[in-house]
Amino acid sequence: AIMEMKMNMSFQELCRGIPEEFATYLEYTRNLGFDEEPDYRYMRWVFQNLYRKQKFSNDGCFEWNTVKGRPKWQVNEMREE
Repeated sequence: AIMEMKMNMSFQELCRGIPEEFATYLEYTRNLGFDEEPDYRYMRWVFQNLYRKQKFSNDGCFEWNTVKGRPKWQVNEMREE
């Protein structure tokens, strides 16, 4: 029942409340043939445009390489080492 519900849900509905680029990504990947090479340049372009549209600042720091709860100054010092 849950699988059928997911299969019948559109990507726009599934991605409601988040940027439309995620629905674009899902649509693109679903339509790839089994032996078709993805256009990585296109997908990077889609998400880079989203990044710029959201006006994120590129501080070079990602969630997966920082320790939550540390002050920003401490993270910056660790990054400089």
